[in-house]
Amino acid sequence: MTETFDHTEKQAAHVLGVAPRTLRRWRKSGLIMFYELPGGRIRYSTEQIAAFILSRRNLSSFVRLCPPLSS
Repeated sequence: MTETFDHTEKQAAHVLGVAPRTLRRWRKSGLIMFYELPGGRIRYSTEQIAAFILSRRNLSSFVRLCPPLSS
C-alpha cells in the first residue's frame, strides 16, 4: 500500500489533539515522522500519525507499569 501524505501540520495536530506548535516541536526532535514537499511544506500520512499514537500509547503503558523511584 502506498502512503499518501495528505495531512497538513494543522490537520495532523488536530487529529492528535495538540497545538501545531507542539507537533512542530515533536517533528524537530524526531518523535514523529513526516514528509517535506519540495516547497518546504510539511505533510503527514495517516500511517505516520497512527504509528505515533501507538508509540505514545505503548510508552504511557510502560510508564504506568513502572513503580515510582524512591529517594
